[in-house]
Amino acid sequence: MSVAILMLHTRILGSLTDFIYPLLRMAVPLFFMISAFLFFRKLEKRGSELRLGEAVDRLRHFATRSAKLYFFWLAILIVPTAILRGWYAMPWWEAVAELAFRVVFGSTFVASWYLSASVVALAILVALRYGAGMRCRSVLAVGTLGYALALAFQPYAWLFGDGFMIFSSELASLWAPYNSFPVALFWMGIGMTVASERSRIEAVSSGSFAAIAVAGMVLVYVERMVVCSVDPGLVSADVWLFLPMTCVPCFILLLRSRIRVAHGLAIDFRRASTIIYCLHGTVATCARAVLNRIAPMLPVDTLCGLITLAICTVAVAVLFRLADRPRLSWLKNAW
Repeated sequence: MSVAILMLHTRILGSLTDFIYPLLRMAVPLFFMISAFLFFRKLEKRGSELRLGEAVDRLRHFATRSAKLYFFWLAILIVPTAILRGWYAMPWWEAVAELAFRVVFGSTFVASWYLSASVVALAILVALRYGAGMRCRSVLAVGTLGYALALAFQPYAWLFGDGFMIFSSELASLWAPYNSFPVALFWMGIGMTVASERSRIEAVSSGSFAAIAVAGMVLVYVERMVVCSVDPGLVSADVWLFLPMTCVPCFILLLRSRIRVAHGLAIDFRRASTIIYCLHGTVATCARAVLNRIAPMLPVDTLCGLITLAICTVAVAVLFRLADRPRLSWLKNAW
């Protein structure tokens, strides 16, 4: 799925990217839903008196692992990140304050919002589900409000007039709801609900879910064309109204699949996927800037994608090899 995100962000296929856009856009929601499903699957089988303590312990473990991963890559990418964010030109206290804010509510290195958003969203879900004792459907309703907020800021800001569009654009420079925990809260709320209601979901046939997913893909295409006809700048919007209609059935079908992968191979795929995700955004942004400067007449999107994919592949191979050395075991924080 990280390769799909790379393809989406770099547009490695050029104009062909538009034809598989709904498939590529499913990658981040699937990441969120799978993470939440795995987190809540066992918790939802426990008695109510046992779940809060175990949930807090699991959340602490998840947050610790995420923090190690996040700050490993922030340290590795701090120089290009400081240049891209303009921190080098700020007073040190202002740069530190913005970095701290972005760690929780946005991105420091490119695309890092997923990591912090996952932790914040899980903390909210645990608090509502096990702390406040809310039902899954009520918790999901809260997440839906977060998704509605993201939709209001992108891609449907134009529905609320020019003033709101200006406001949303200015706010996005500081905090973009569509690249922050409100979106994660929605998708992870779905993952939690599926973990809790799986027996009921099993009553629905796979054919029905497949039909819904296909219809959702068509509607995302149509929605995207309509919105982009109003504002072409939203061609790569991060959230869409009909995206859940595609992603949720595909997630459930994925859970039902009979595909079996060797445990060791699955671990290697997960590690490689994590490295590619954390590294690709910064590499792609830098590669695109260089290509636009030295070779603007060439197919920049495709070249940017190929360069990014090559560098990420080399990074995976090098980190896998070096992390096995005793003195370099700290490199395992890369995944």
